[in-house]
Amino acid sequence: MILFLLFFTMIIAVGVFYHEKSLEFQSEMVRIVKDNENKIDSDLLLKDKQRKIKDIDLNYDTIMHNSMGTIDFKGFVNGETYLSFQGDLSLTDGEINALTESSDDLFDFLTADNLE
Repeated sequence: MILFLLFFTMIIAVGVFYHEKSLEFQSEMVRIVKDNENKIDSDLLLKDKQRKIKDIDLNYDTIMHNSMGTIDFKGFVNGETYLSFQGDLSLTDGEINALTESSDDLFDFLTADNLE
């Protein structure tokens, strides 16, 4: 019985340790994304030839590490969640680079002739 309790306690302790490390890792990824928002904005604004993007919002709850070693994120523009994009931050030659990909709705919005 004592052995079982000791084993159970060790399993709980290991689980708590890994959970804490996971929270630290997630916080670090959010910090990196926040520190590089200007690169994300710049990459997205390159696609906006008609200057339709007024506001860019990142969804920090979607930030995650992917198996290729990049940090993935999602967001939307002009306060409209259907005008969404996704992207990643990668480290190349010591520099962090952003690459974004527009949803179909955002692509259509950015490439449609300006009717104003």
